[in-house]
Amino acid sequence: TWDASRLVVHVKPDGNEAEDGLTWPSARATIGSAIEVATSTADTAILGARGGEIWVAGGSYAGAVEVPAFVQLYGGFDGTEENRYERDFNINETTLDGGGEVSVVRFGNSGYRVSRLDGFVVQNGGLYRAGLFSTNLADYKLGQGGGILSWVGGPEIVNNLVQQNAVGNPYSALYPEFERGGGIAGFVSTAVLRGNTIQDNEVWDNEDGRGGGVYFQKSAPMILSNTIQRNHAENGAGIYIDGDAQTRSYVGQNRIE
Repeated sequence: TWDASRLVVHVKPDGNEAEDGLTWPSARATIGSAIEVATSTADTAILGARGGEIWVAGGSYAGAVEVPAFVQLYGGFDGTEENRYERDFNINETTLDGGGEVSVVRFGNSGYRVSRLDGFVVQNGGLYRAGLFSTNLADYKLGQGGGILSWVGGPEIVNNLVQQNAVGNPYSALYPEFERGGGIAGFVSTAVLRGNTIQDNEVWDNEDGRGGGVYFQKSAPMILSNTIQRNHAENGAGIYIDGDAQTRSYVGQNRIE
């Protein structure tokens, strides 16, 4: 037998990178550094396993986040909670802002349901233009998953608002594989998308753009009880699931507009 308690690392906008992050008073200032704490701290009771929960207080956090296996990100705290269930992500809005970088949150080789993103606003992955064309090619970003990308893994993506992200280029079809999934994309992914609002995301390719809100390829996702609205793409404005991945996917009880 062993103690199954989880390591918890705290983050708040006025945190201090010199602190250990193990309490709210000693919270870190960035999510990336908190992940470093979680993945470098061995739980000796579980034979050196590394990982844990990252509790993030309300506020805005800039830059892309890489989430490895065995790390779960939870937003929506006010910075006083002792238990996760005390948080309120509707009141304590916690924003991950990509600042134009694709993707804002990236899960790579993240295992099967051992990583998580829960209770965040994910926005400004790529350069969202609300449908307005620009003749400046610098106003467009190629990539998959403007907001969130799951690459070979099965993260749980729950209770998030994914909005105003964009990928693609309307003037060139040279790299169509990088014009997929304005909001969320997955490749060889068993991601679970549940209880999210995915809205106002776009794919800029008027020939082969796919998945304005959600795109999956060679995957078996579960897409359940989400609101998917006002997304734009030439093919599959709401959801586009490529090829034989359609037969391995579960899509149900979503509101798609």
